[in-house]
Order: sequence, then structure tokens, then C-alpha cells
Amino acid sequence: MKQNIYDMVTQRILEQLDAGVVPWRKPWVETILARSHRSGEPYSALNQMLLLGKGGEWATFKQIQDEGGHVKKGAKACPIVFWTVVKKDELDENGREVLRPILRWYNVFHLGDVEGVETKHINTQRFPNILNPIENAEKVWRDYCRREGITILNDSFRDRAFYSTDDRIELPNIAQFDEISKYYSTVFHECVHSTGHKSRLKRDMTGKEGTKKYAQEELVAEIGAAMLCSLLGLTTDESLNNSAAYIKLWRDRIADDNKLIVVAAGRAQKAVEYILGTEYYNALQGLAEVAEATA
Repeated sequence: MKQNIYDMVTQRILEQLDAGVVPWRKPWVETILARSHRSGEPYSALNQMLLLGKGGEWATFKQIQDEGGHVKKGAKACPIVFWTVVKKDELDENGREVLRPILRWYNVFHLGDVEGVETKHINTQRFPNILNPIENAEKVWRDYCRREGITILNDSFRDRAFYSTDDRIELPNIAQFDEISKYYSTVFHECVHSTGHKSRLKRDMTGKEGTKKYAQEELVAEIGAAMLCSLLGLTTDESLNNSAAYIKLWRDRIADDNKLIVVAAGRAQKAVEYILGTEYYNALQGLAEVAEATA
């Protein structure tokens, strides 16, 4: 039986895993310095460390509430510290009030853990900002999201990409990527997640981070993204290596079992076909097979 493009992608991923892959690297440039959402000013070197080196904007719980947002369930705050000066009820030898510095602290949340509040202070010149959208790829994911009524948030700069089960996809801005294949791999990863919604393919989306269910869903999403990139001719050696590294990361958290990849690939194929629709899928499948045969 002739091997189809899905089999080819799965086989290439398995070959990468067998050969050993480099550690996974986040495919977008992060927003670098941690900074105050209110003022836009970067935090001190000490606070950069306290915030675990996680770039982007941070805000207090009150600031988030005041802007109509809310903190996601399970999100954890981090402390930041600052010096303030208080007056003591005494005078120095020159008759001046004695001032004493005191170290104070308060908690802040990263905006990646917040819903309903947008970033506003990021300098876009920090990012590669050299990419132009590809028409066919844009059509695939935007038509799918429009058809399914999925909300898209990608006009701001973010340090996370995710799909929320309230049917919303949030993505870093395209300017944060230095290679177009990395951008669309990230986009398609979240689109594949969205196919698991109860109104679509009804996969079990209840797994919490660190659980087997969660890892299985990540395998489906990344393999599906690799399939879509291959169908659209967007795969590069670097993007394939990074996908294989991400897949290895999650496979190793479940068990060292190649069958997991095959099972996930079957679910990923269903997701890809759901995103594309039968007619568009058949056309792309034919083109991909021709390309593979002439490579």
C-alpha cells in the first residue's frame, strides 16, 4: 500500500527520535526583560531573578482587577522587592530628621497567567520582525478558526502560546519569530489542540500539566502541526528537529514507547483533516506526494 504523507511524517519523526535529538528550544523570541505593566519600566536586576528570568509584563492582583482581567486558576504569584524610606522620630547631630531605608515586597502575576489584560509596553525592535505571512498557511488556519468561531489573540507580544477550552487561541506575535516555519508550527500546534473541543473531535482535554493525559494531548498537537507544515511545504530541517525534540520531551514523561507516537499520529491525522476539510486535504495530499516523489 502506498505510503501517505502522514505515514512519511510519522516515520521521519521516529527516525529523529531513534537518532537522538537536541533539546527542544522555544521557537519564538521572548520579551526579554521583566517589566511593570503599569509603568513599562524594567525591574531591577534583583527582581529579574526573583521573577525567575521570565520576560514580559507583570502586574499586581489589584491592577489586573482594575483593568477588568482575572488570574487563571492555579497561577502563582512571584514577589518583587523595593526600597522605601521612612522617617524616624529623632534628629541627627545636625538637627535633621533621621531617615531609614526599609525593604518592602509585594506579589505580581505574569500577564501570560492573566486573562482580559493585554500587554502594552513591549518594544517591537527587540524582535526579529522579518517575517511575512504565507498566503496558503494563513488561509488554512484563519479559515478554520473563522468556520469554527474560535477567538484568535495574536496582535500583542506574548511569551506563551496556548489554546484555552473556552475556545480561544493565544499566540506570540509573528514578529517574535526568526523563521516562518517556526511561526506556523506554533500556530498549527494550537489549532490541533482546538480540534479536541467537545464540539469537534471530543478528545479528553481534562489533563493537568504533568499528567499522562496532558502529555498525550501535547504529542497529538505537535505531530499534527508537523503534518500540516509538511502538507503546506513549510518543513525545514530545523523545524522538524525541534518538533522531534518536543515530542521526545513529552514521550519520555509518559514512557519510552514508540507506540505512543503512532497512536498520537492517528489522532493528529483526524485533527488535520478536520482543520483542512476533505476537499482541501485531498488537494494538499496530492501535491505533497508529488513533491516527495520528485525530491
